[in-house]
Amino acid sequence: MTEHADSALQTLIDKDAVSQVVLQYARAVDAHDWPLYAACFTPTFYRDFSSFAPNVRGEATNVGFAEEVSRTLTGFDATQHNSTNHHHEINGDTATCRSYMTAEHIFIEDGVSDSITLGGGYTNQLIRTSVGWKINHCTIHIRWSRGNMALFEKAIQRAAERNLHWTAPA
Repeated sequence: MTEHADSALQTLIDKDAVSQVVLQYARAVDAHDWPLYAACFTPTFYRDFSSFAPNVRGEATNVGFAEEVSRTLTGFDATQHNSTNHHHEINGDTATCRSYMTAEHIFIEDGVSDSITLGGGYTNQLIRTSVGWKINHCTIHIRWSRGNMALFEKAIQRAAERNLHWTAPA
């Protein structure tokens, strides 16, 4: 192979690996696999979820953030996060992946199903580590919602009452 072909092949491999991390994020959230979710990120990373939750911005630990997210999402009866239209910029050992997202959240109370759907996208910046690509900067861009936004508070309350959230082993 020529040097150009080798470089093009490596770019394709990197794009796939980056997308796999972004897809793992969605898969782990819906499966409530919080160790897998934490593994998407570098041990310390920056997150900006202020388009959804104004106070969720700044540096976090991967495990702490997984615990935080679990305090909300485990209170829902079901969630489904979709990640599509990945656009990659690969520059050596750094990458940016911009993607679309929809996130459906189902809450059933007294036999009645209610939902909130969020739509928008993510901008994830990743770095290549010794164990693969990891997100070191995650920004969510909520552009629309449909349904009952109050369900997030109900889910947080339910998760706390039933002690459903995840706590990392010491």
